[in-house]
Amino acid sequence: MNGSSSVRPLWGFSGRRRIHASLFNAFTGEFIDRQSIWIKEGGIAYAGPDPHPGPGEKSEFIDAGGMVLLSGLVEVHTHFVAAGNGTREFARHLFPGGVTTVITEAVEFCEFVGKEGLDCVLKGLSPRPIRMYCAFPPMCGLAPPEDIYALHGADLAPRLDDPLCLGIGEIYWGNLLLEGCLGDRLGGFVSLALEKGKVVEGHTAGASVEKLQA
Repeated sequence: MNGSSSVRPLWGFSGRRRIHASLFNAFTGEFIDRQSIWIKEGGIAYAGPDPHPGPGEKSEFIDAGGMVLLSGLVEVHTHFVAAGNGTREFARHLFPGGVTTVITEAVEFCEFVGKEGLDCVLKGLSPRPIRMYCAFPPMCGLAPPEDIYALHGADLAPRLDDPLCLGIGEIYWGNLLLEGCLGDRLGGFVSLALEKGKVVEGHTAGASVEKLQA
């Protein structure tokens, strides 16, 4: 909420809670004045013009007039391991800015210890005051040394089943199209992830529309 020194998460509360504030509509970009947000059992039960509570209802009322209530922000791509201070310290800096969900790549640990690095990242994602998910690295690059700790289907399959894993991250599409072991391995990764209902990301940083078409 603007004007506040900290962000108060709305989940985890029991009973009824009514918050009066301006509401930011992320779909239309509008700031709507004098709105109420009703929270019940940790979920949003109502958002809209201020209704009058029925007789006998007991609720906690928070008057946040002059402030703005907005949905939690999502950091859709980051490398928290590169920050070097762990998930707790990473979350401490994000949370005051309104970020409630983070999706991180996990390549850094895997570059040095392989599948054990994935397990280390997964262990560090939960529990946290913000929601944290990861995408597993395909371990492919522009040079053979980047494939030293490459994962294989047997390593990846059980880890893809973890709900904190959203899929495969940052595949170099050129490597995916190569003939031979590397292309076969990456193709297997893509097929496995899609079969499990996970996503597959590409890595096309700096590529223009024409390059992507090619």
